[in-house]
Amino acid sequence: MRVLFTKAGLILSLLLAIAGCSSSDSPKDSKKTQAYFEERISFYTKLLAQAPAIVKDHYYEMLEDTYEEMGNMDKAKEFKQKSFDALKASNSVDFSPDDIKTFSHNALAVCDDFLIDHPDADFAYMEKYHLNISLLDYNEALSAVTEAISINPQNSEAYITRSALYEKLGQPAKAKQDEKMAIEIGMKAHQ
Repeated sequence: MRVLFTKAGLILSLLLAIAGCSSSDSPKDSKKTQAYFEERISFYTKLLAQAPAIVKDHYYEMLEDTYEEMGNMDKAKEFKQKSFDALKASNSVDFSPDDIKTFSHNALAVCDDFLIDHPDADFAYMEKYHLNISLLDYNEALSAVTEAISINPQNSEAYITRSALYEKLGQPAKAKQDEKMAIEIGMKAHQ
């Protein structure tokens, strides 16, 4: 289970750990099709191919999560090892903020191209959120995570993510509202 580092994320992670669930579980998850998983694998593989060493572990982790959700634990384990190896290797890689900025812009173009053919790919909007955060473009990040929520309103992790951004933007009432929604979703999904 991925640990989420916001107040609501920590609460939700704790509650779901007690219930034996993960934060990415949601009622919609049970309806995910093989095609959905293949789209995710294709998307993260495209990003991985462009990623500098410093961020490869993130895309390996996304592939690990995808295979885990599919129930393919052998592939999940393989990508977990790749993520670990990439993280170790990235510690010895020299990079500049410009390298990350260039990658983030290129990766956003990959996201936009992917979304033309897959407009309901909530995971691609979540990736856009992360890339825009790395570019310090909080308005675009907010737009992306809000779109992910509109596609999958049962994604508790997206609410936690948006809650943290609302806190950063000085909107505590909206942050609190999203915290409550994430907890409600998480608890409903695992009753």
